[in-house]
Amino acid sequence: MFTAQTSAGIDYRERPGSGPALVLLHGIGSNADSFAELVPLLPPDRQVVAWNAPGYGASAPLGPDWPVAADYADALEAFLDRLGLDRVTLVGHSLGTLMGAAFAAARPARVERL
Repeated sequence: MFTAQTSAGIDYRERPGSGPALVLLHGIGSNADSFAELVPLLPPDRQVVAWNAPGYGASAPLGPDWPVAADYADALEAFLDRLGLDRVTLVGHSLGTLMGAAFAAARPARVERL
């Protein structure tokens, strides 16, 4: 089951699992729910987390008026820290790919796959 959660102003969806976490990053004009049909097709043992990026869905916006990918990468790091996720596989779509790439470039030790 893909359930709604909130952590420090970030709205997200999660499917529990014991395997390594898959973190889904949506694009512009989208949100975490855009992955709802994909989640049942993913390996059933994997934890799946899809955030509503800052400023999307019910998530609080970032401080800068015009945030860049690095701002989202910083927010993603704080989000993953709060969830206790150290090393993850990132799956991005559109803007989510830029967020994931910025995160992976700055923090390669935290990314299993992109």
